[in-house]
Amino acid sequence: MVPEGESSVLLRLKIAHCYRLLHREEESLGLYEQVADLNMPFWSGVARENMEQIIFDRELRAQSTENR
Repeated sequence: MVPEGESSVLLRLKIAHCYRLLHREEESLGLYEQVADLNMPFWSGVARENMEQIIFDRELRAQSTENR
């Protein structure tokens, strides 16, 4: 159970970051999407930036694999 409000947002962001460090990108993206959909300007922006970074990293890895 996750409490509502800003503490919920911070908890979701921290868990998403942990998933990212564990290379579990799908779980991480799912949590970032939840935060982005909350329509809280600052925290939604933080979540979107992290999502963009994950997608950018994926594309970069794909390009480096293709260029080998």
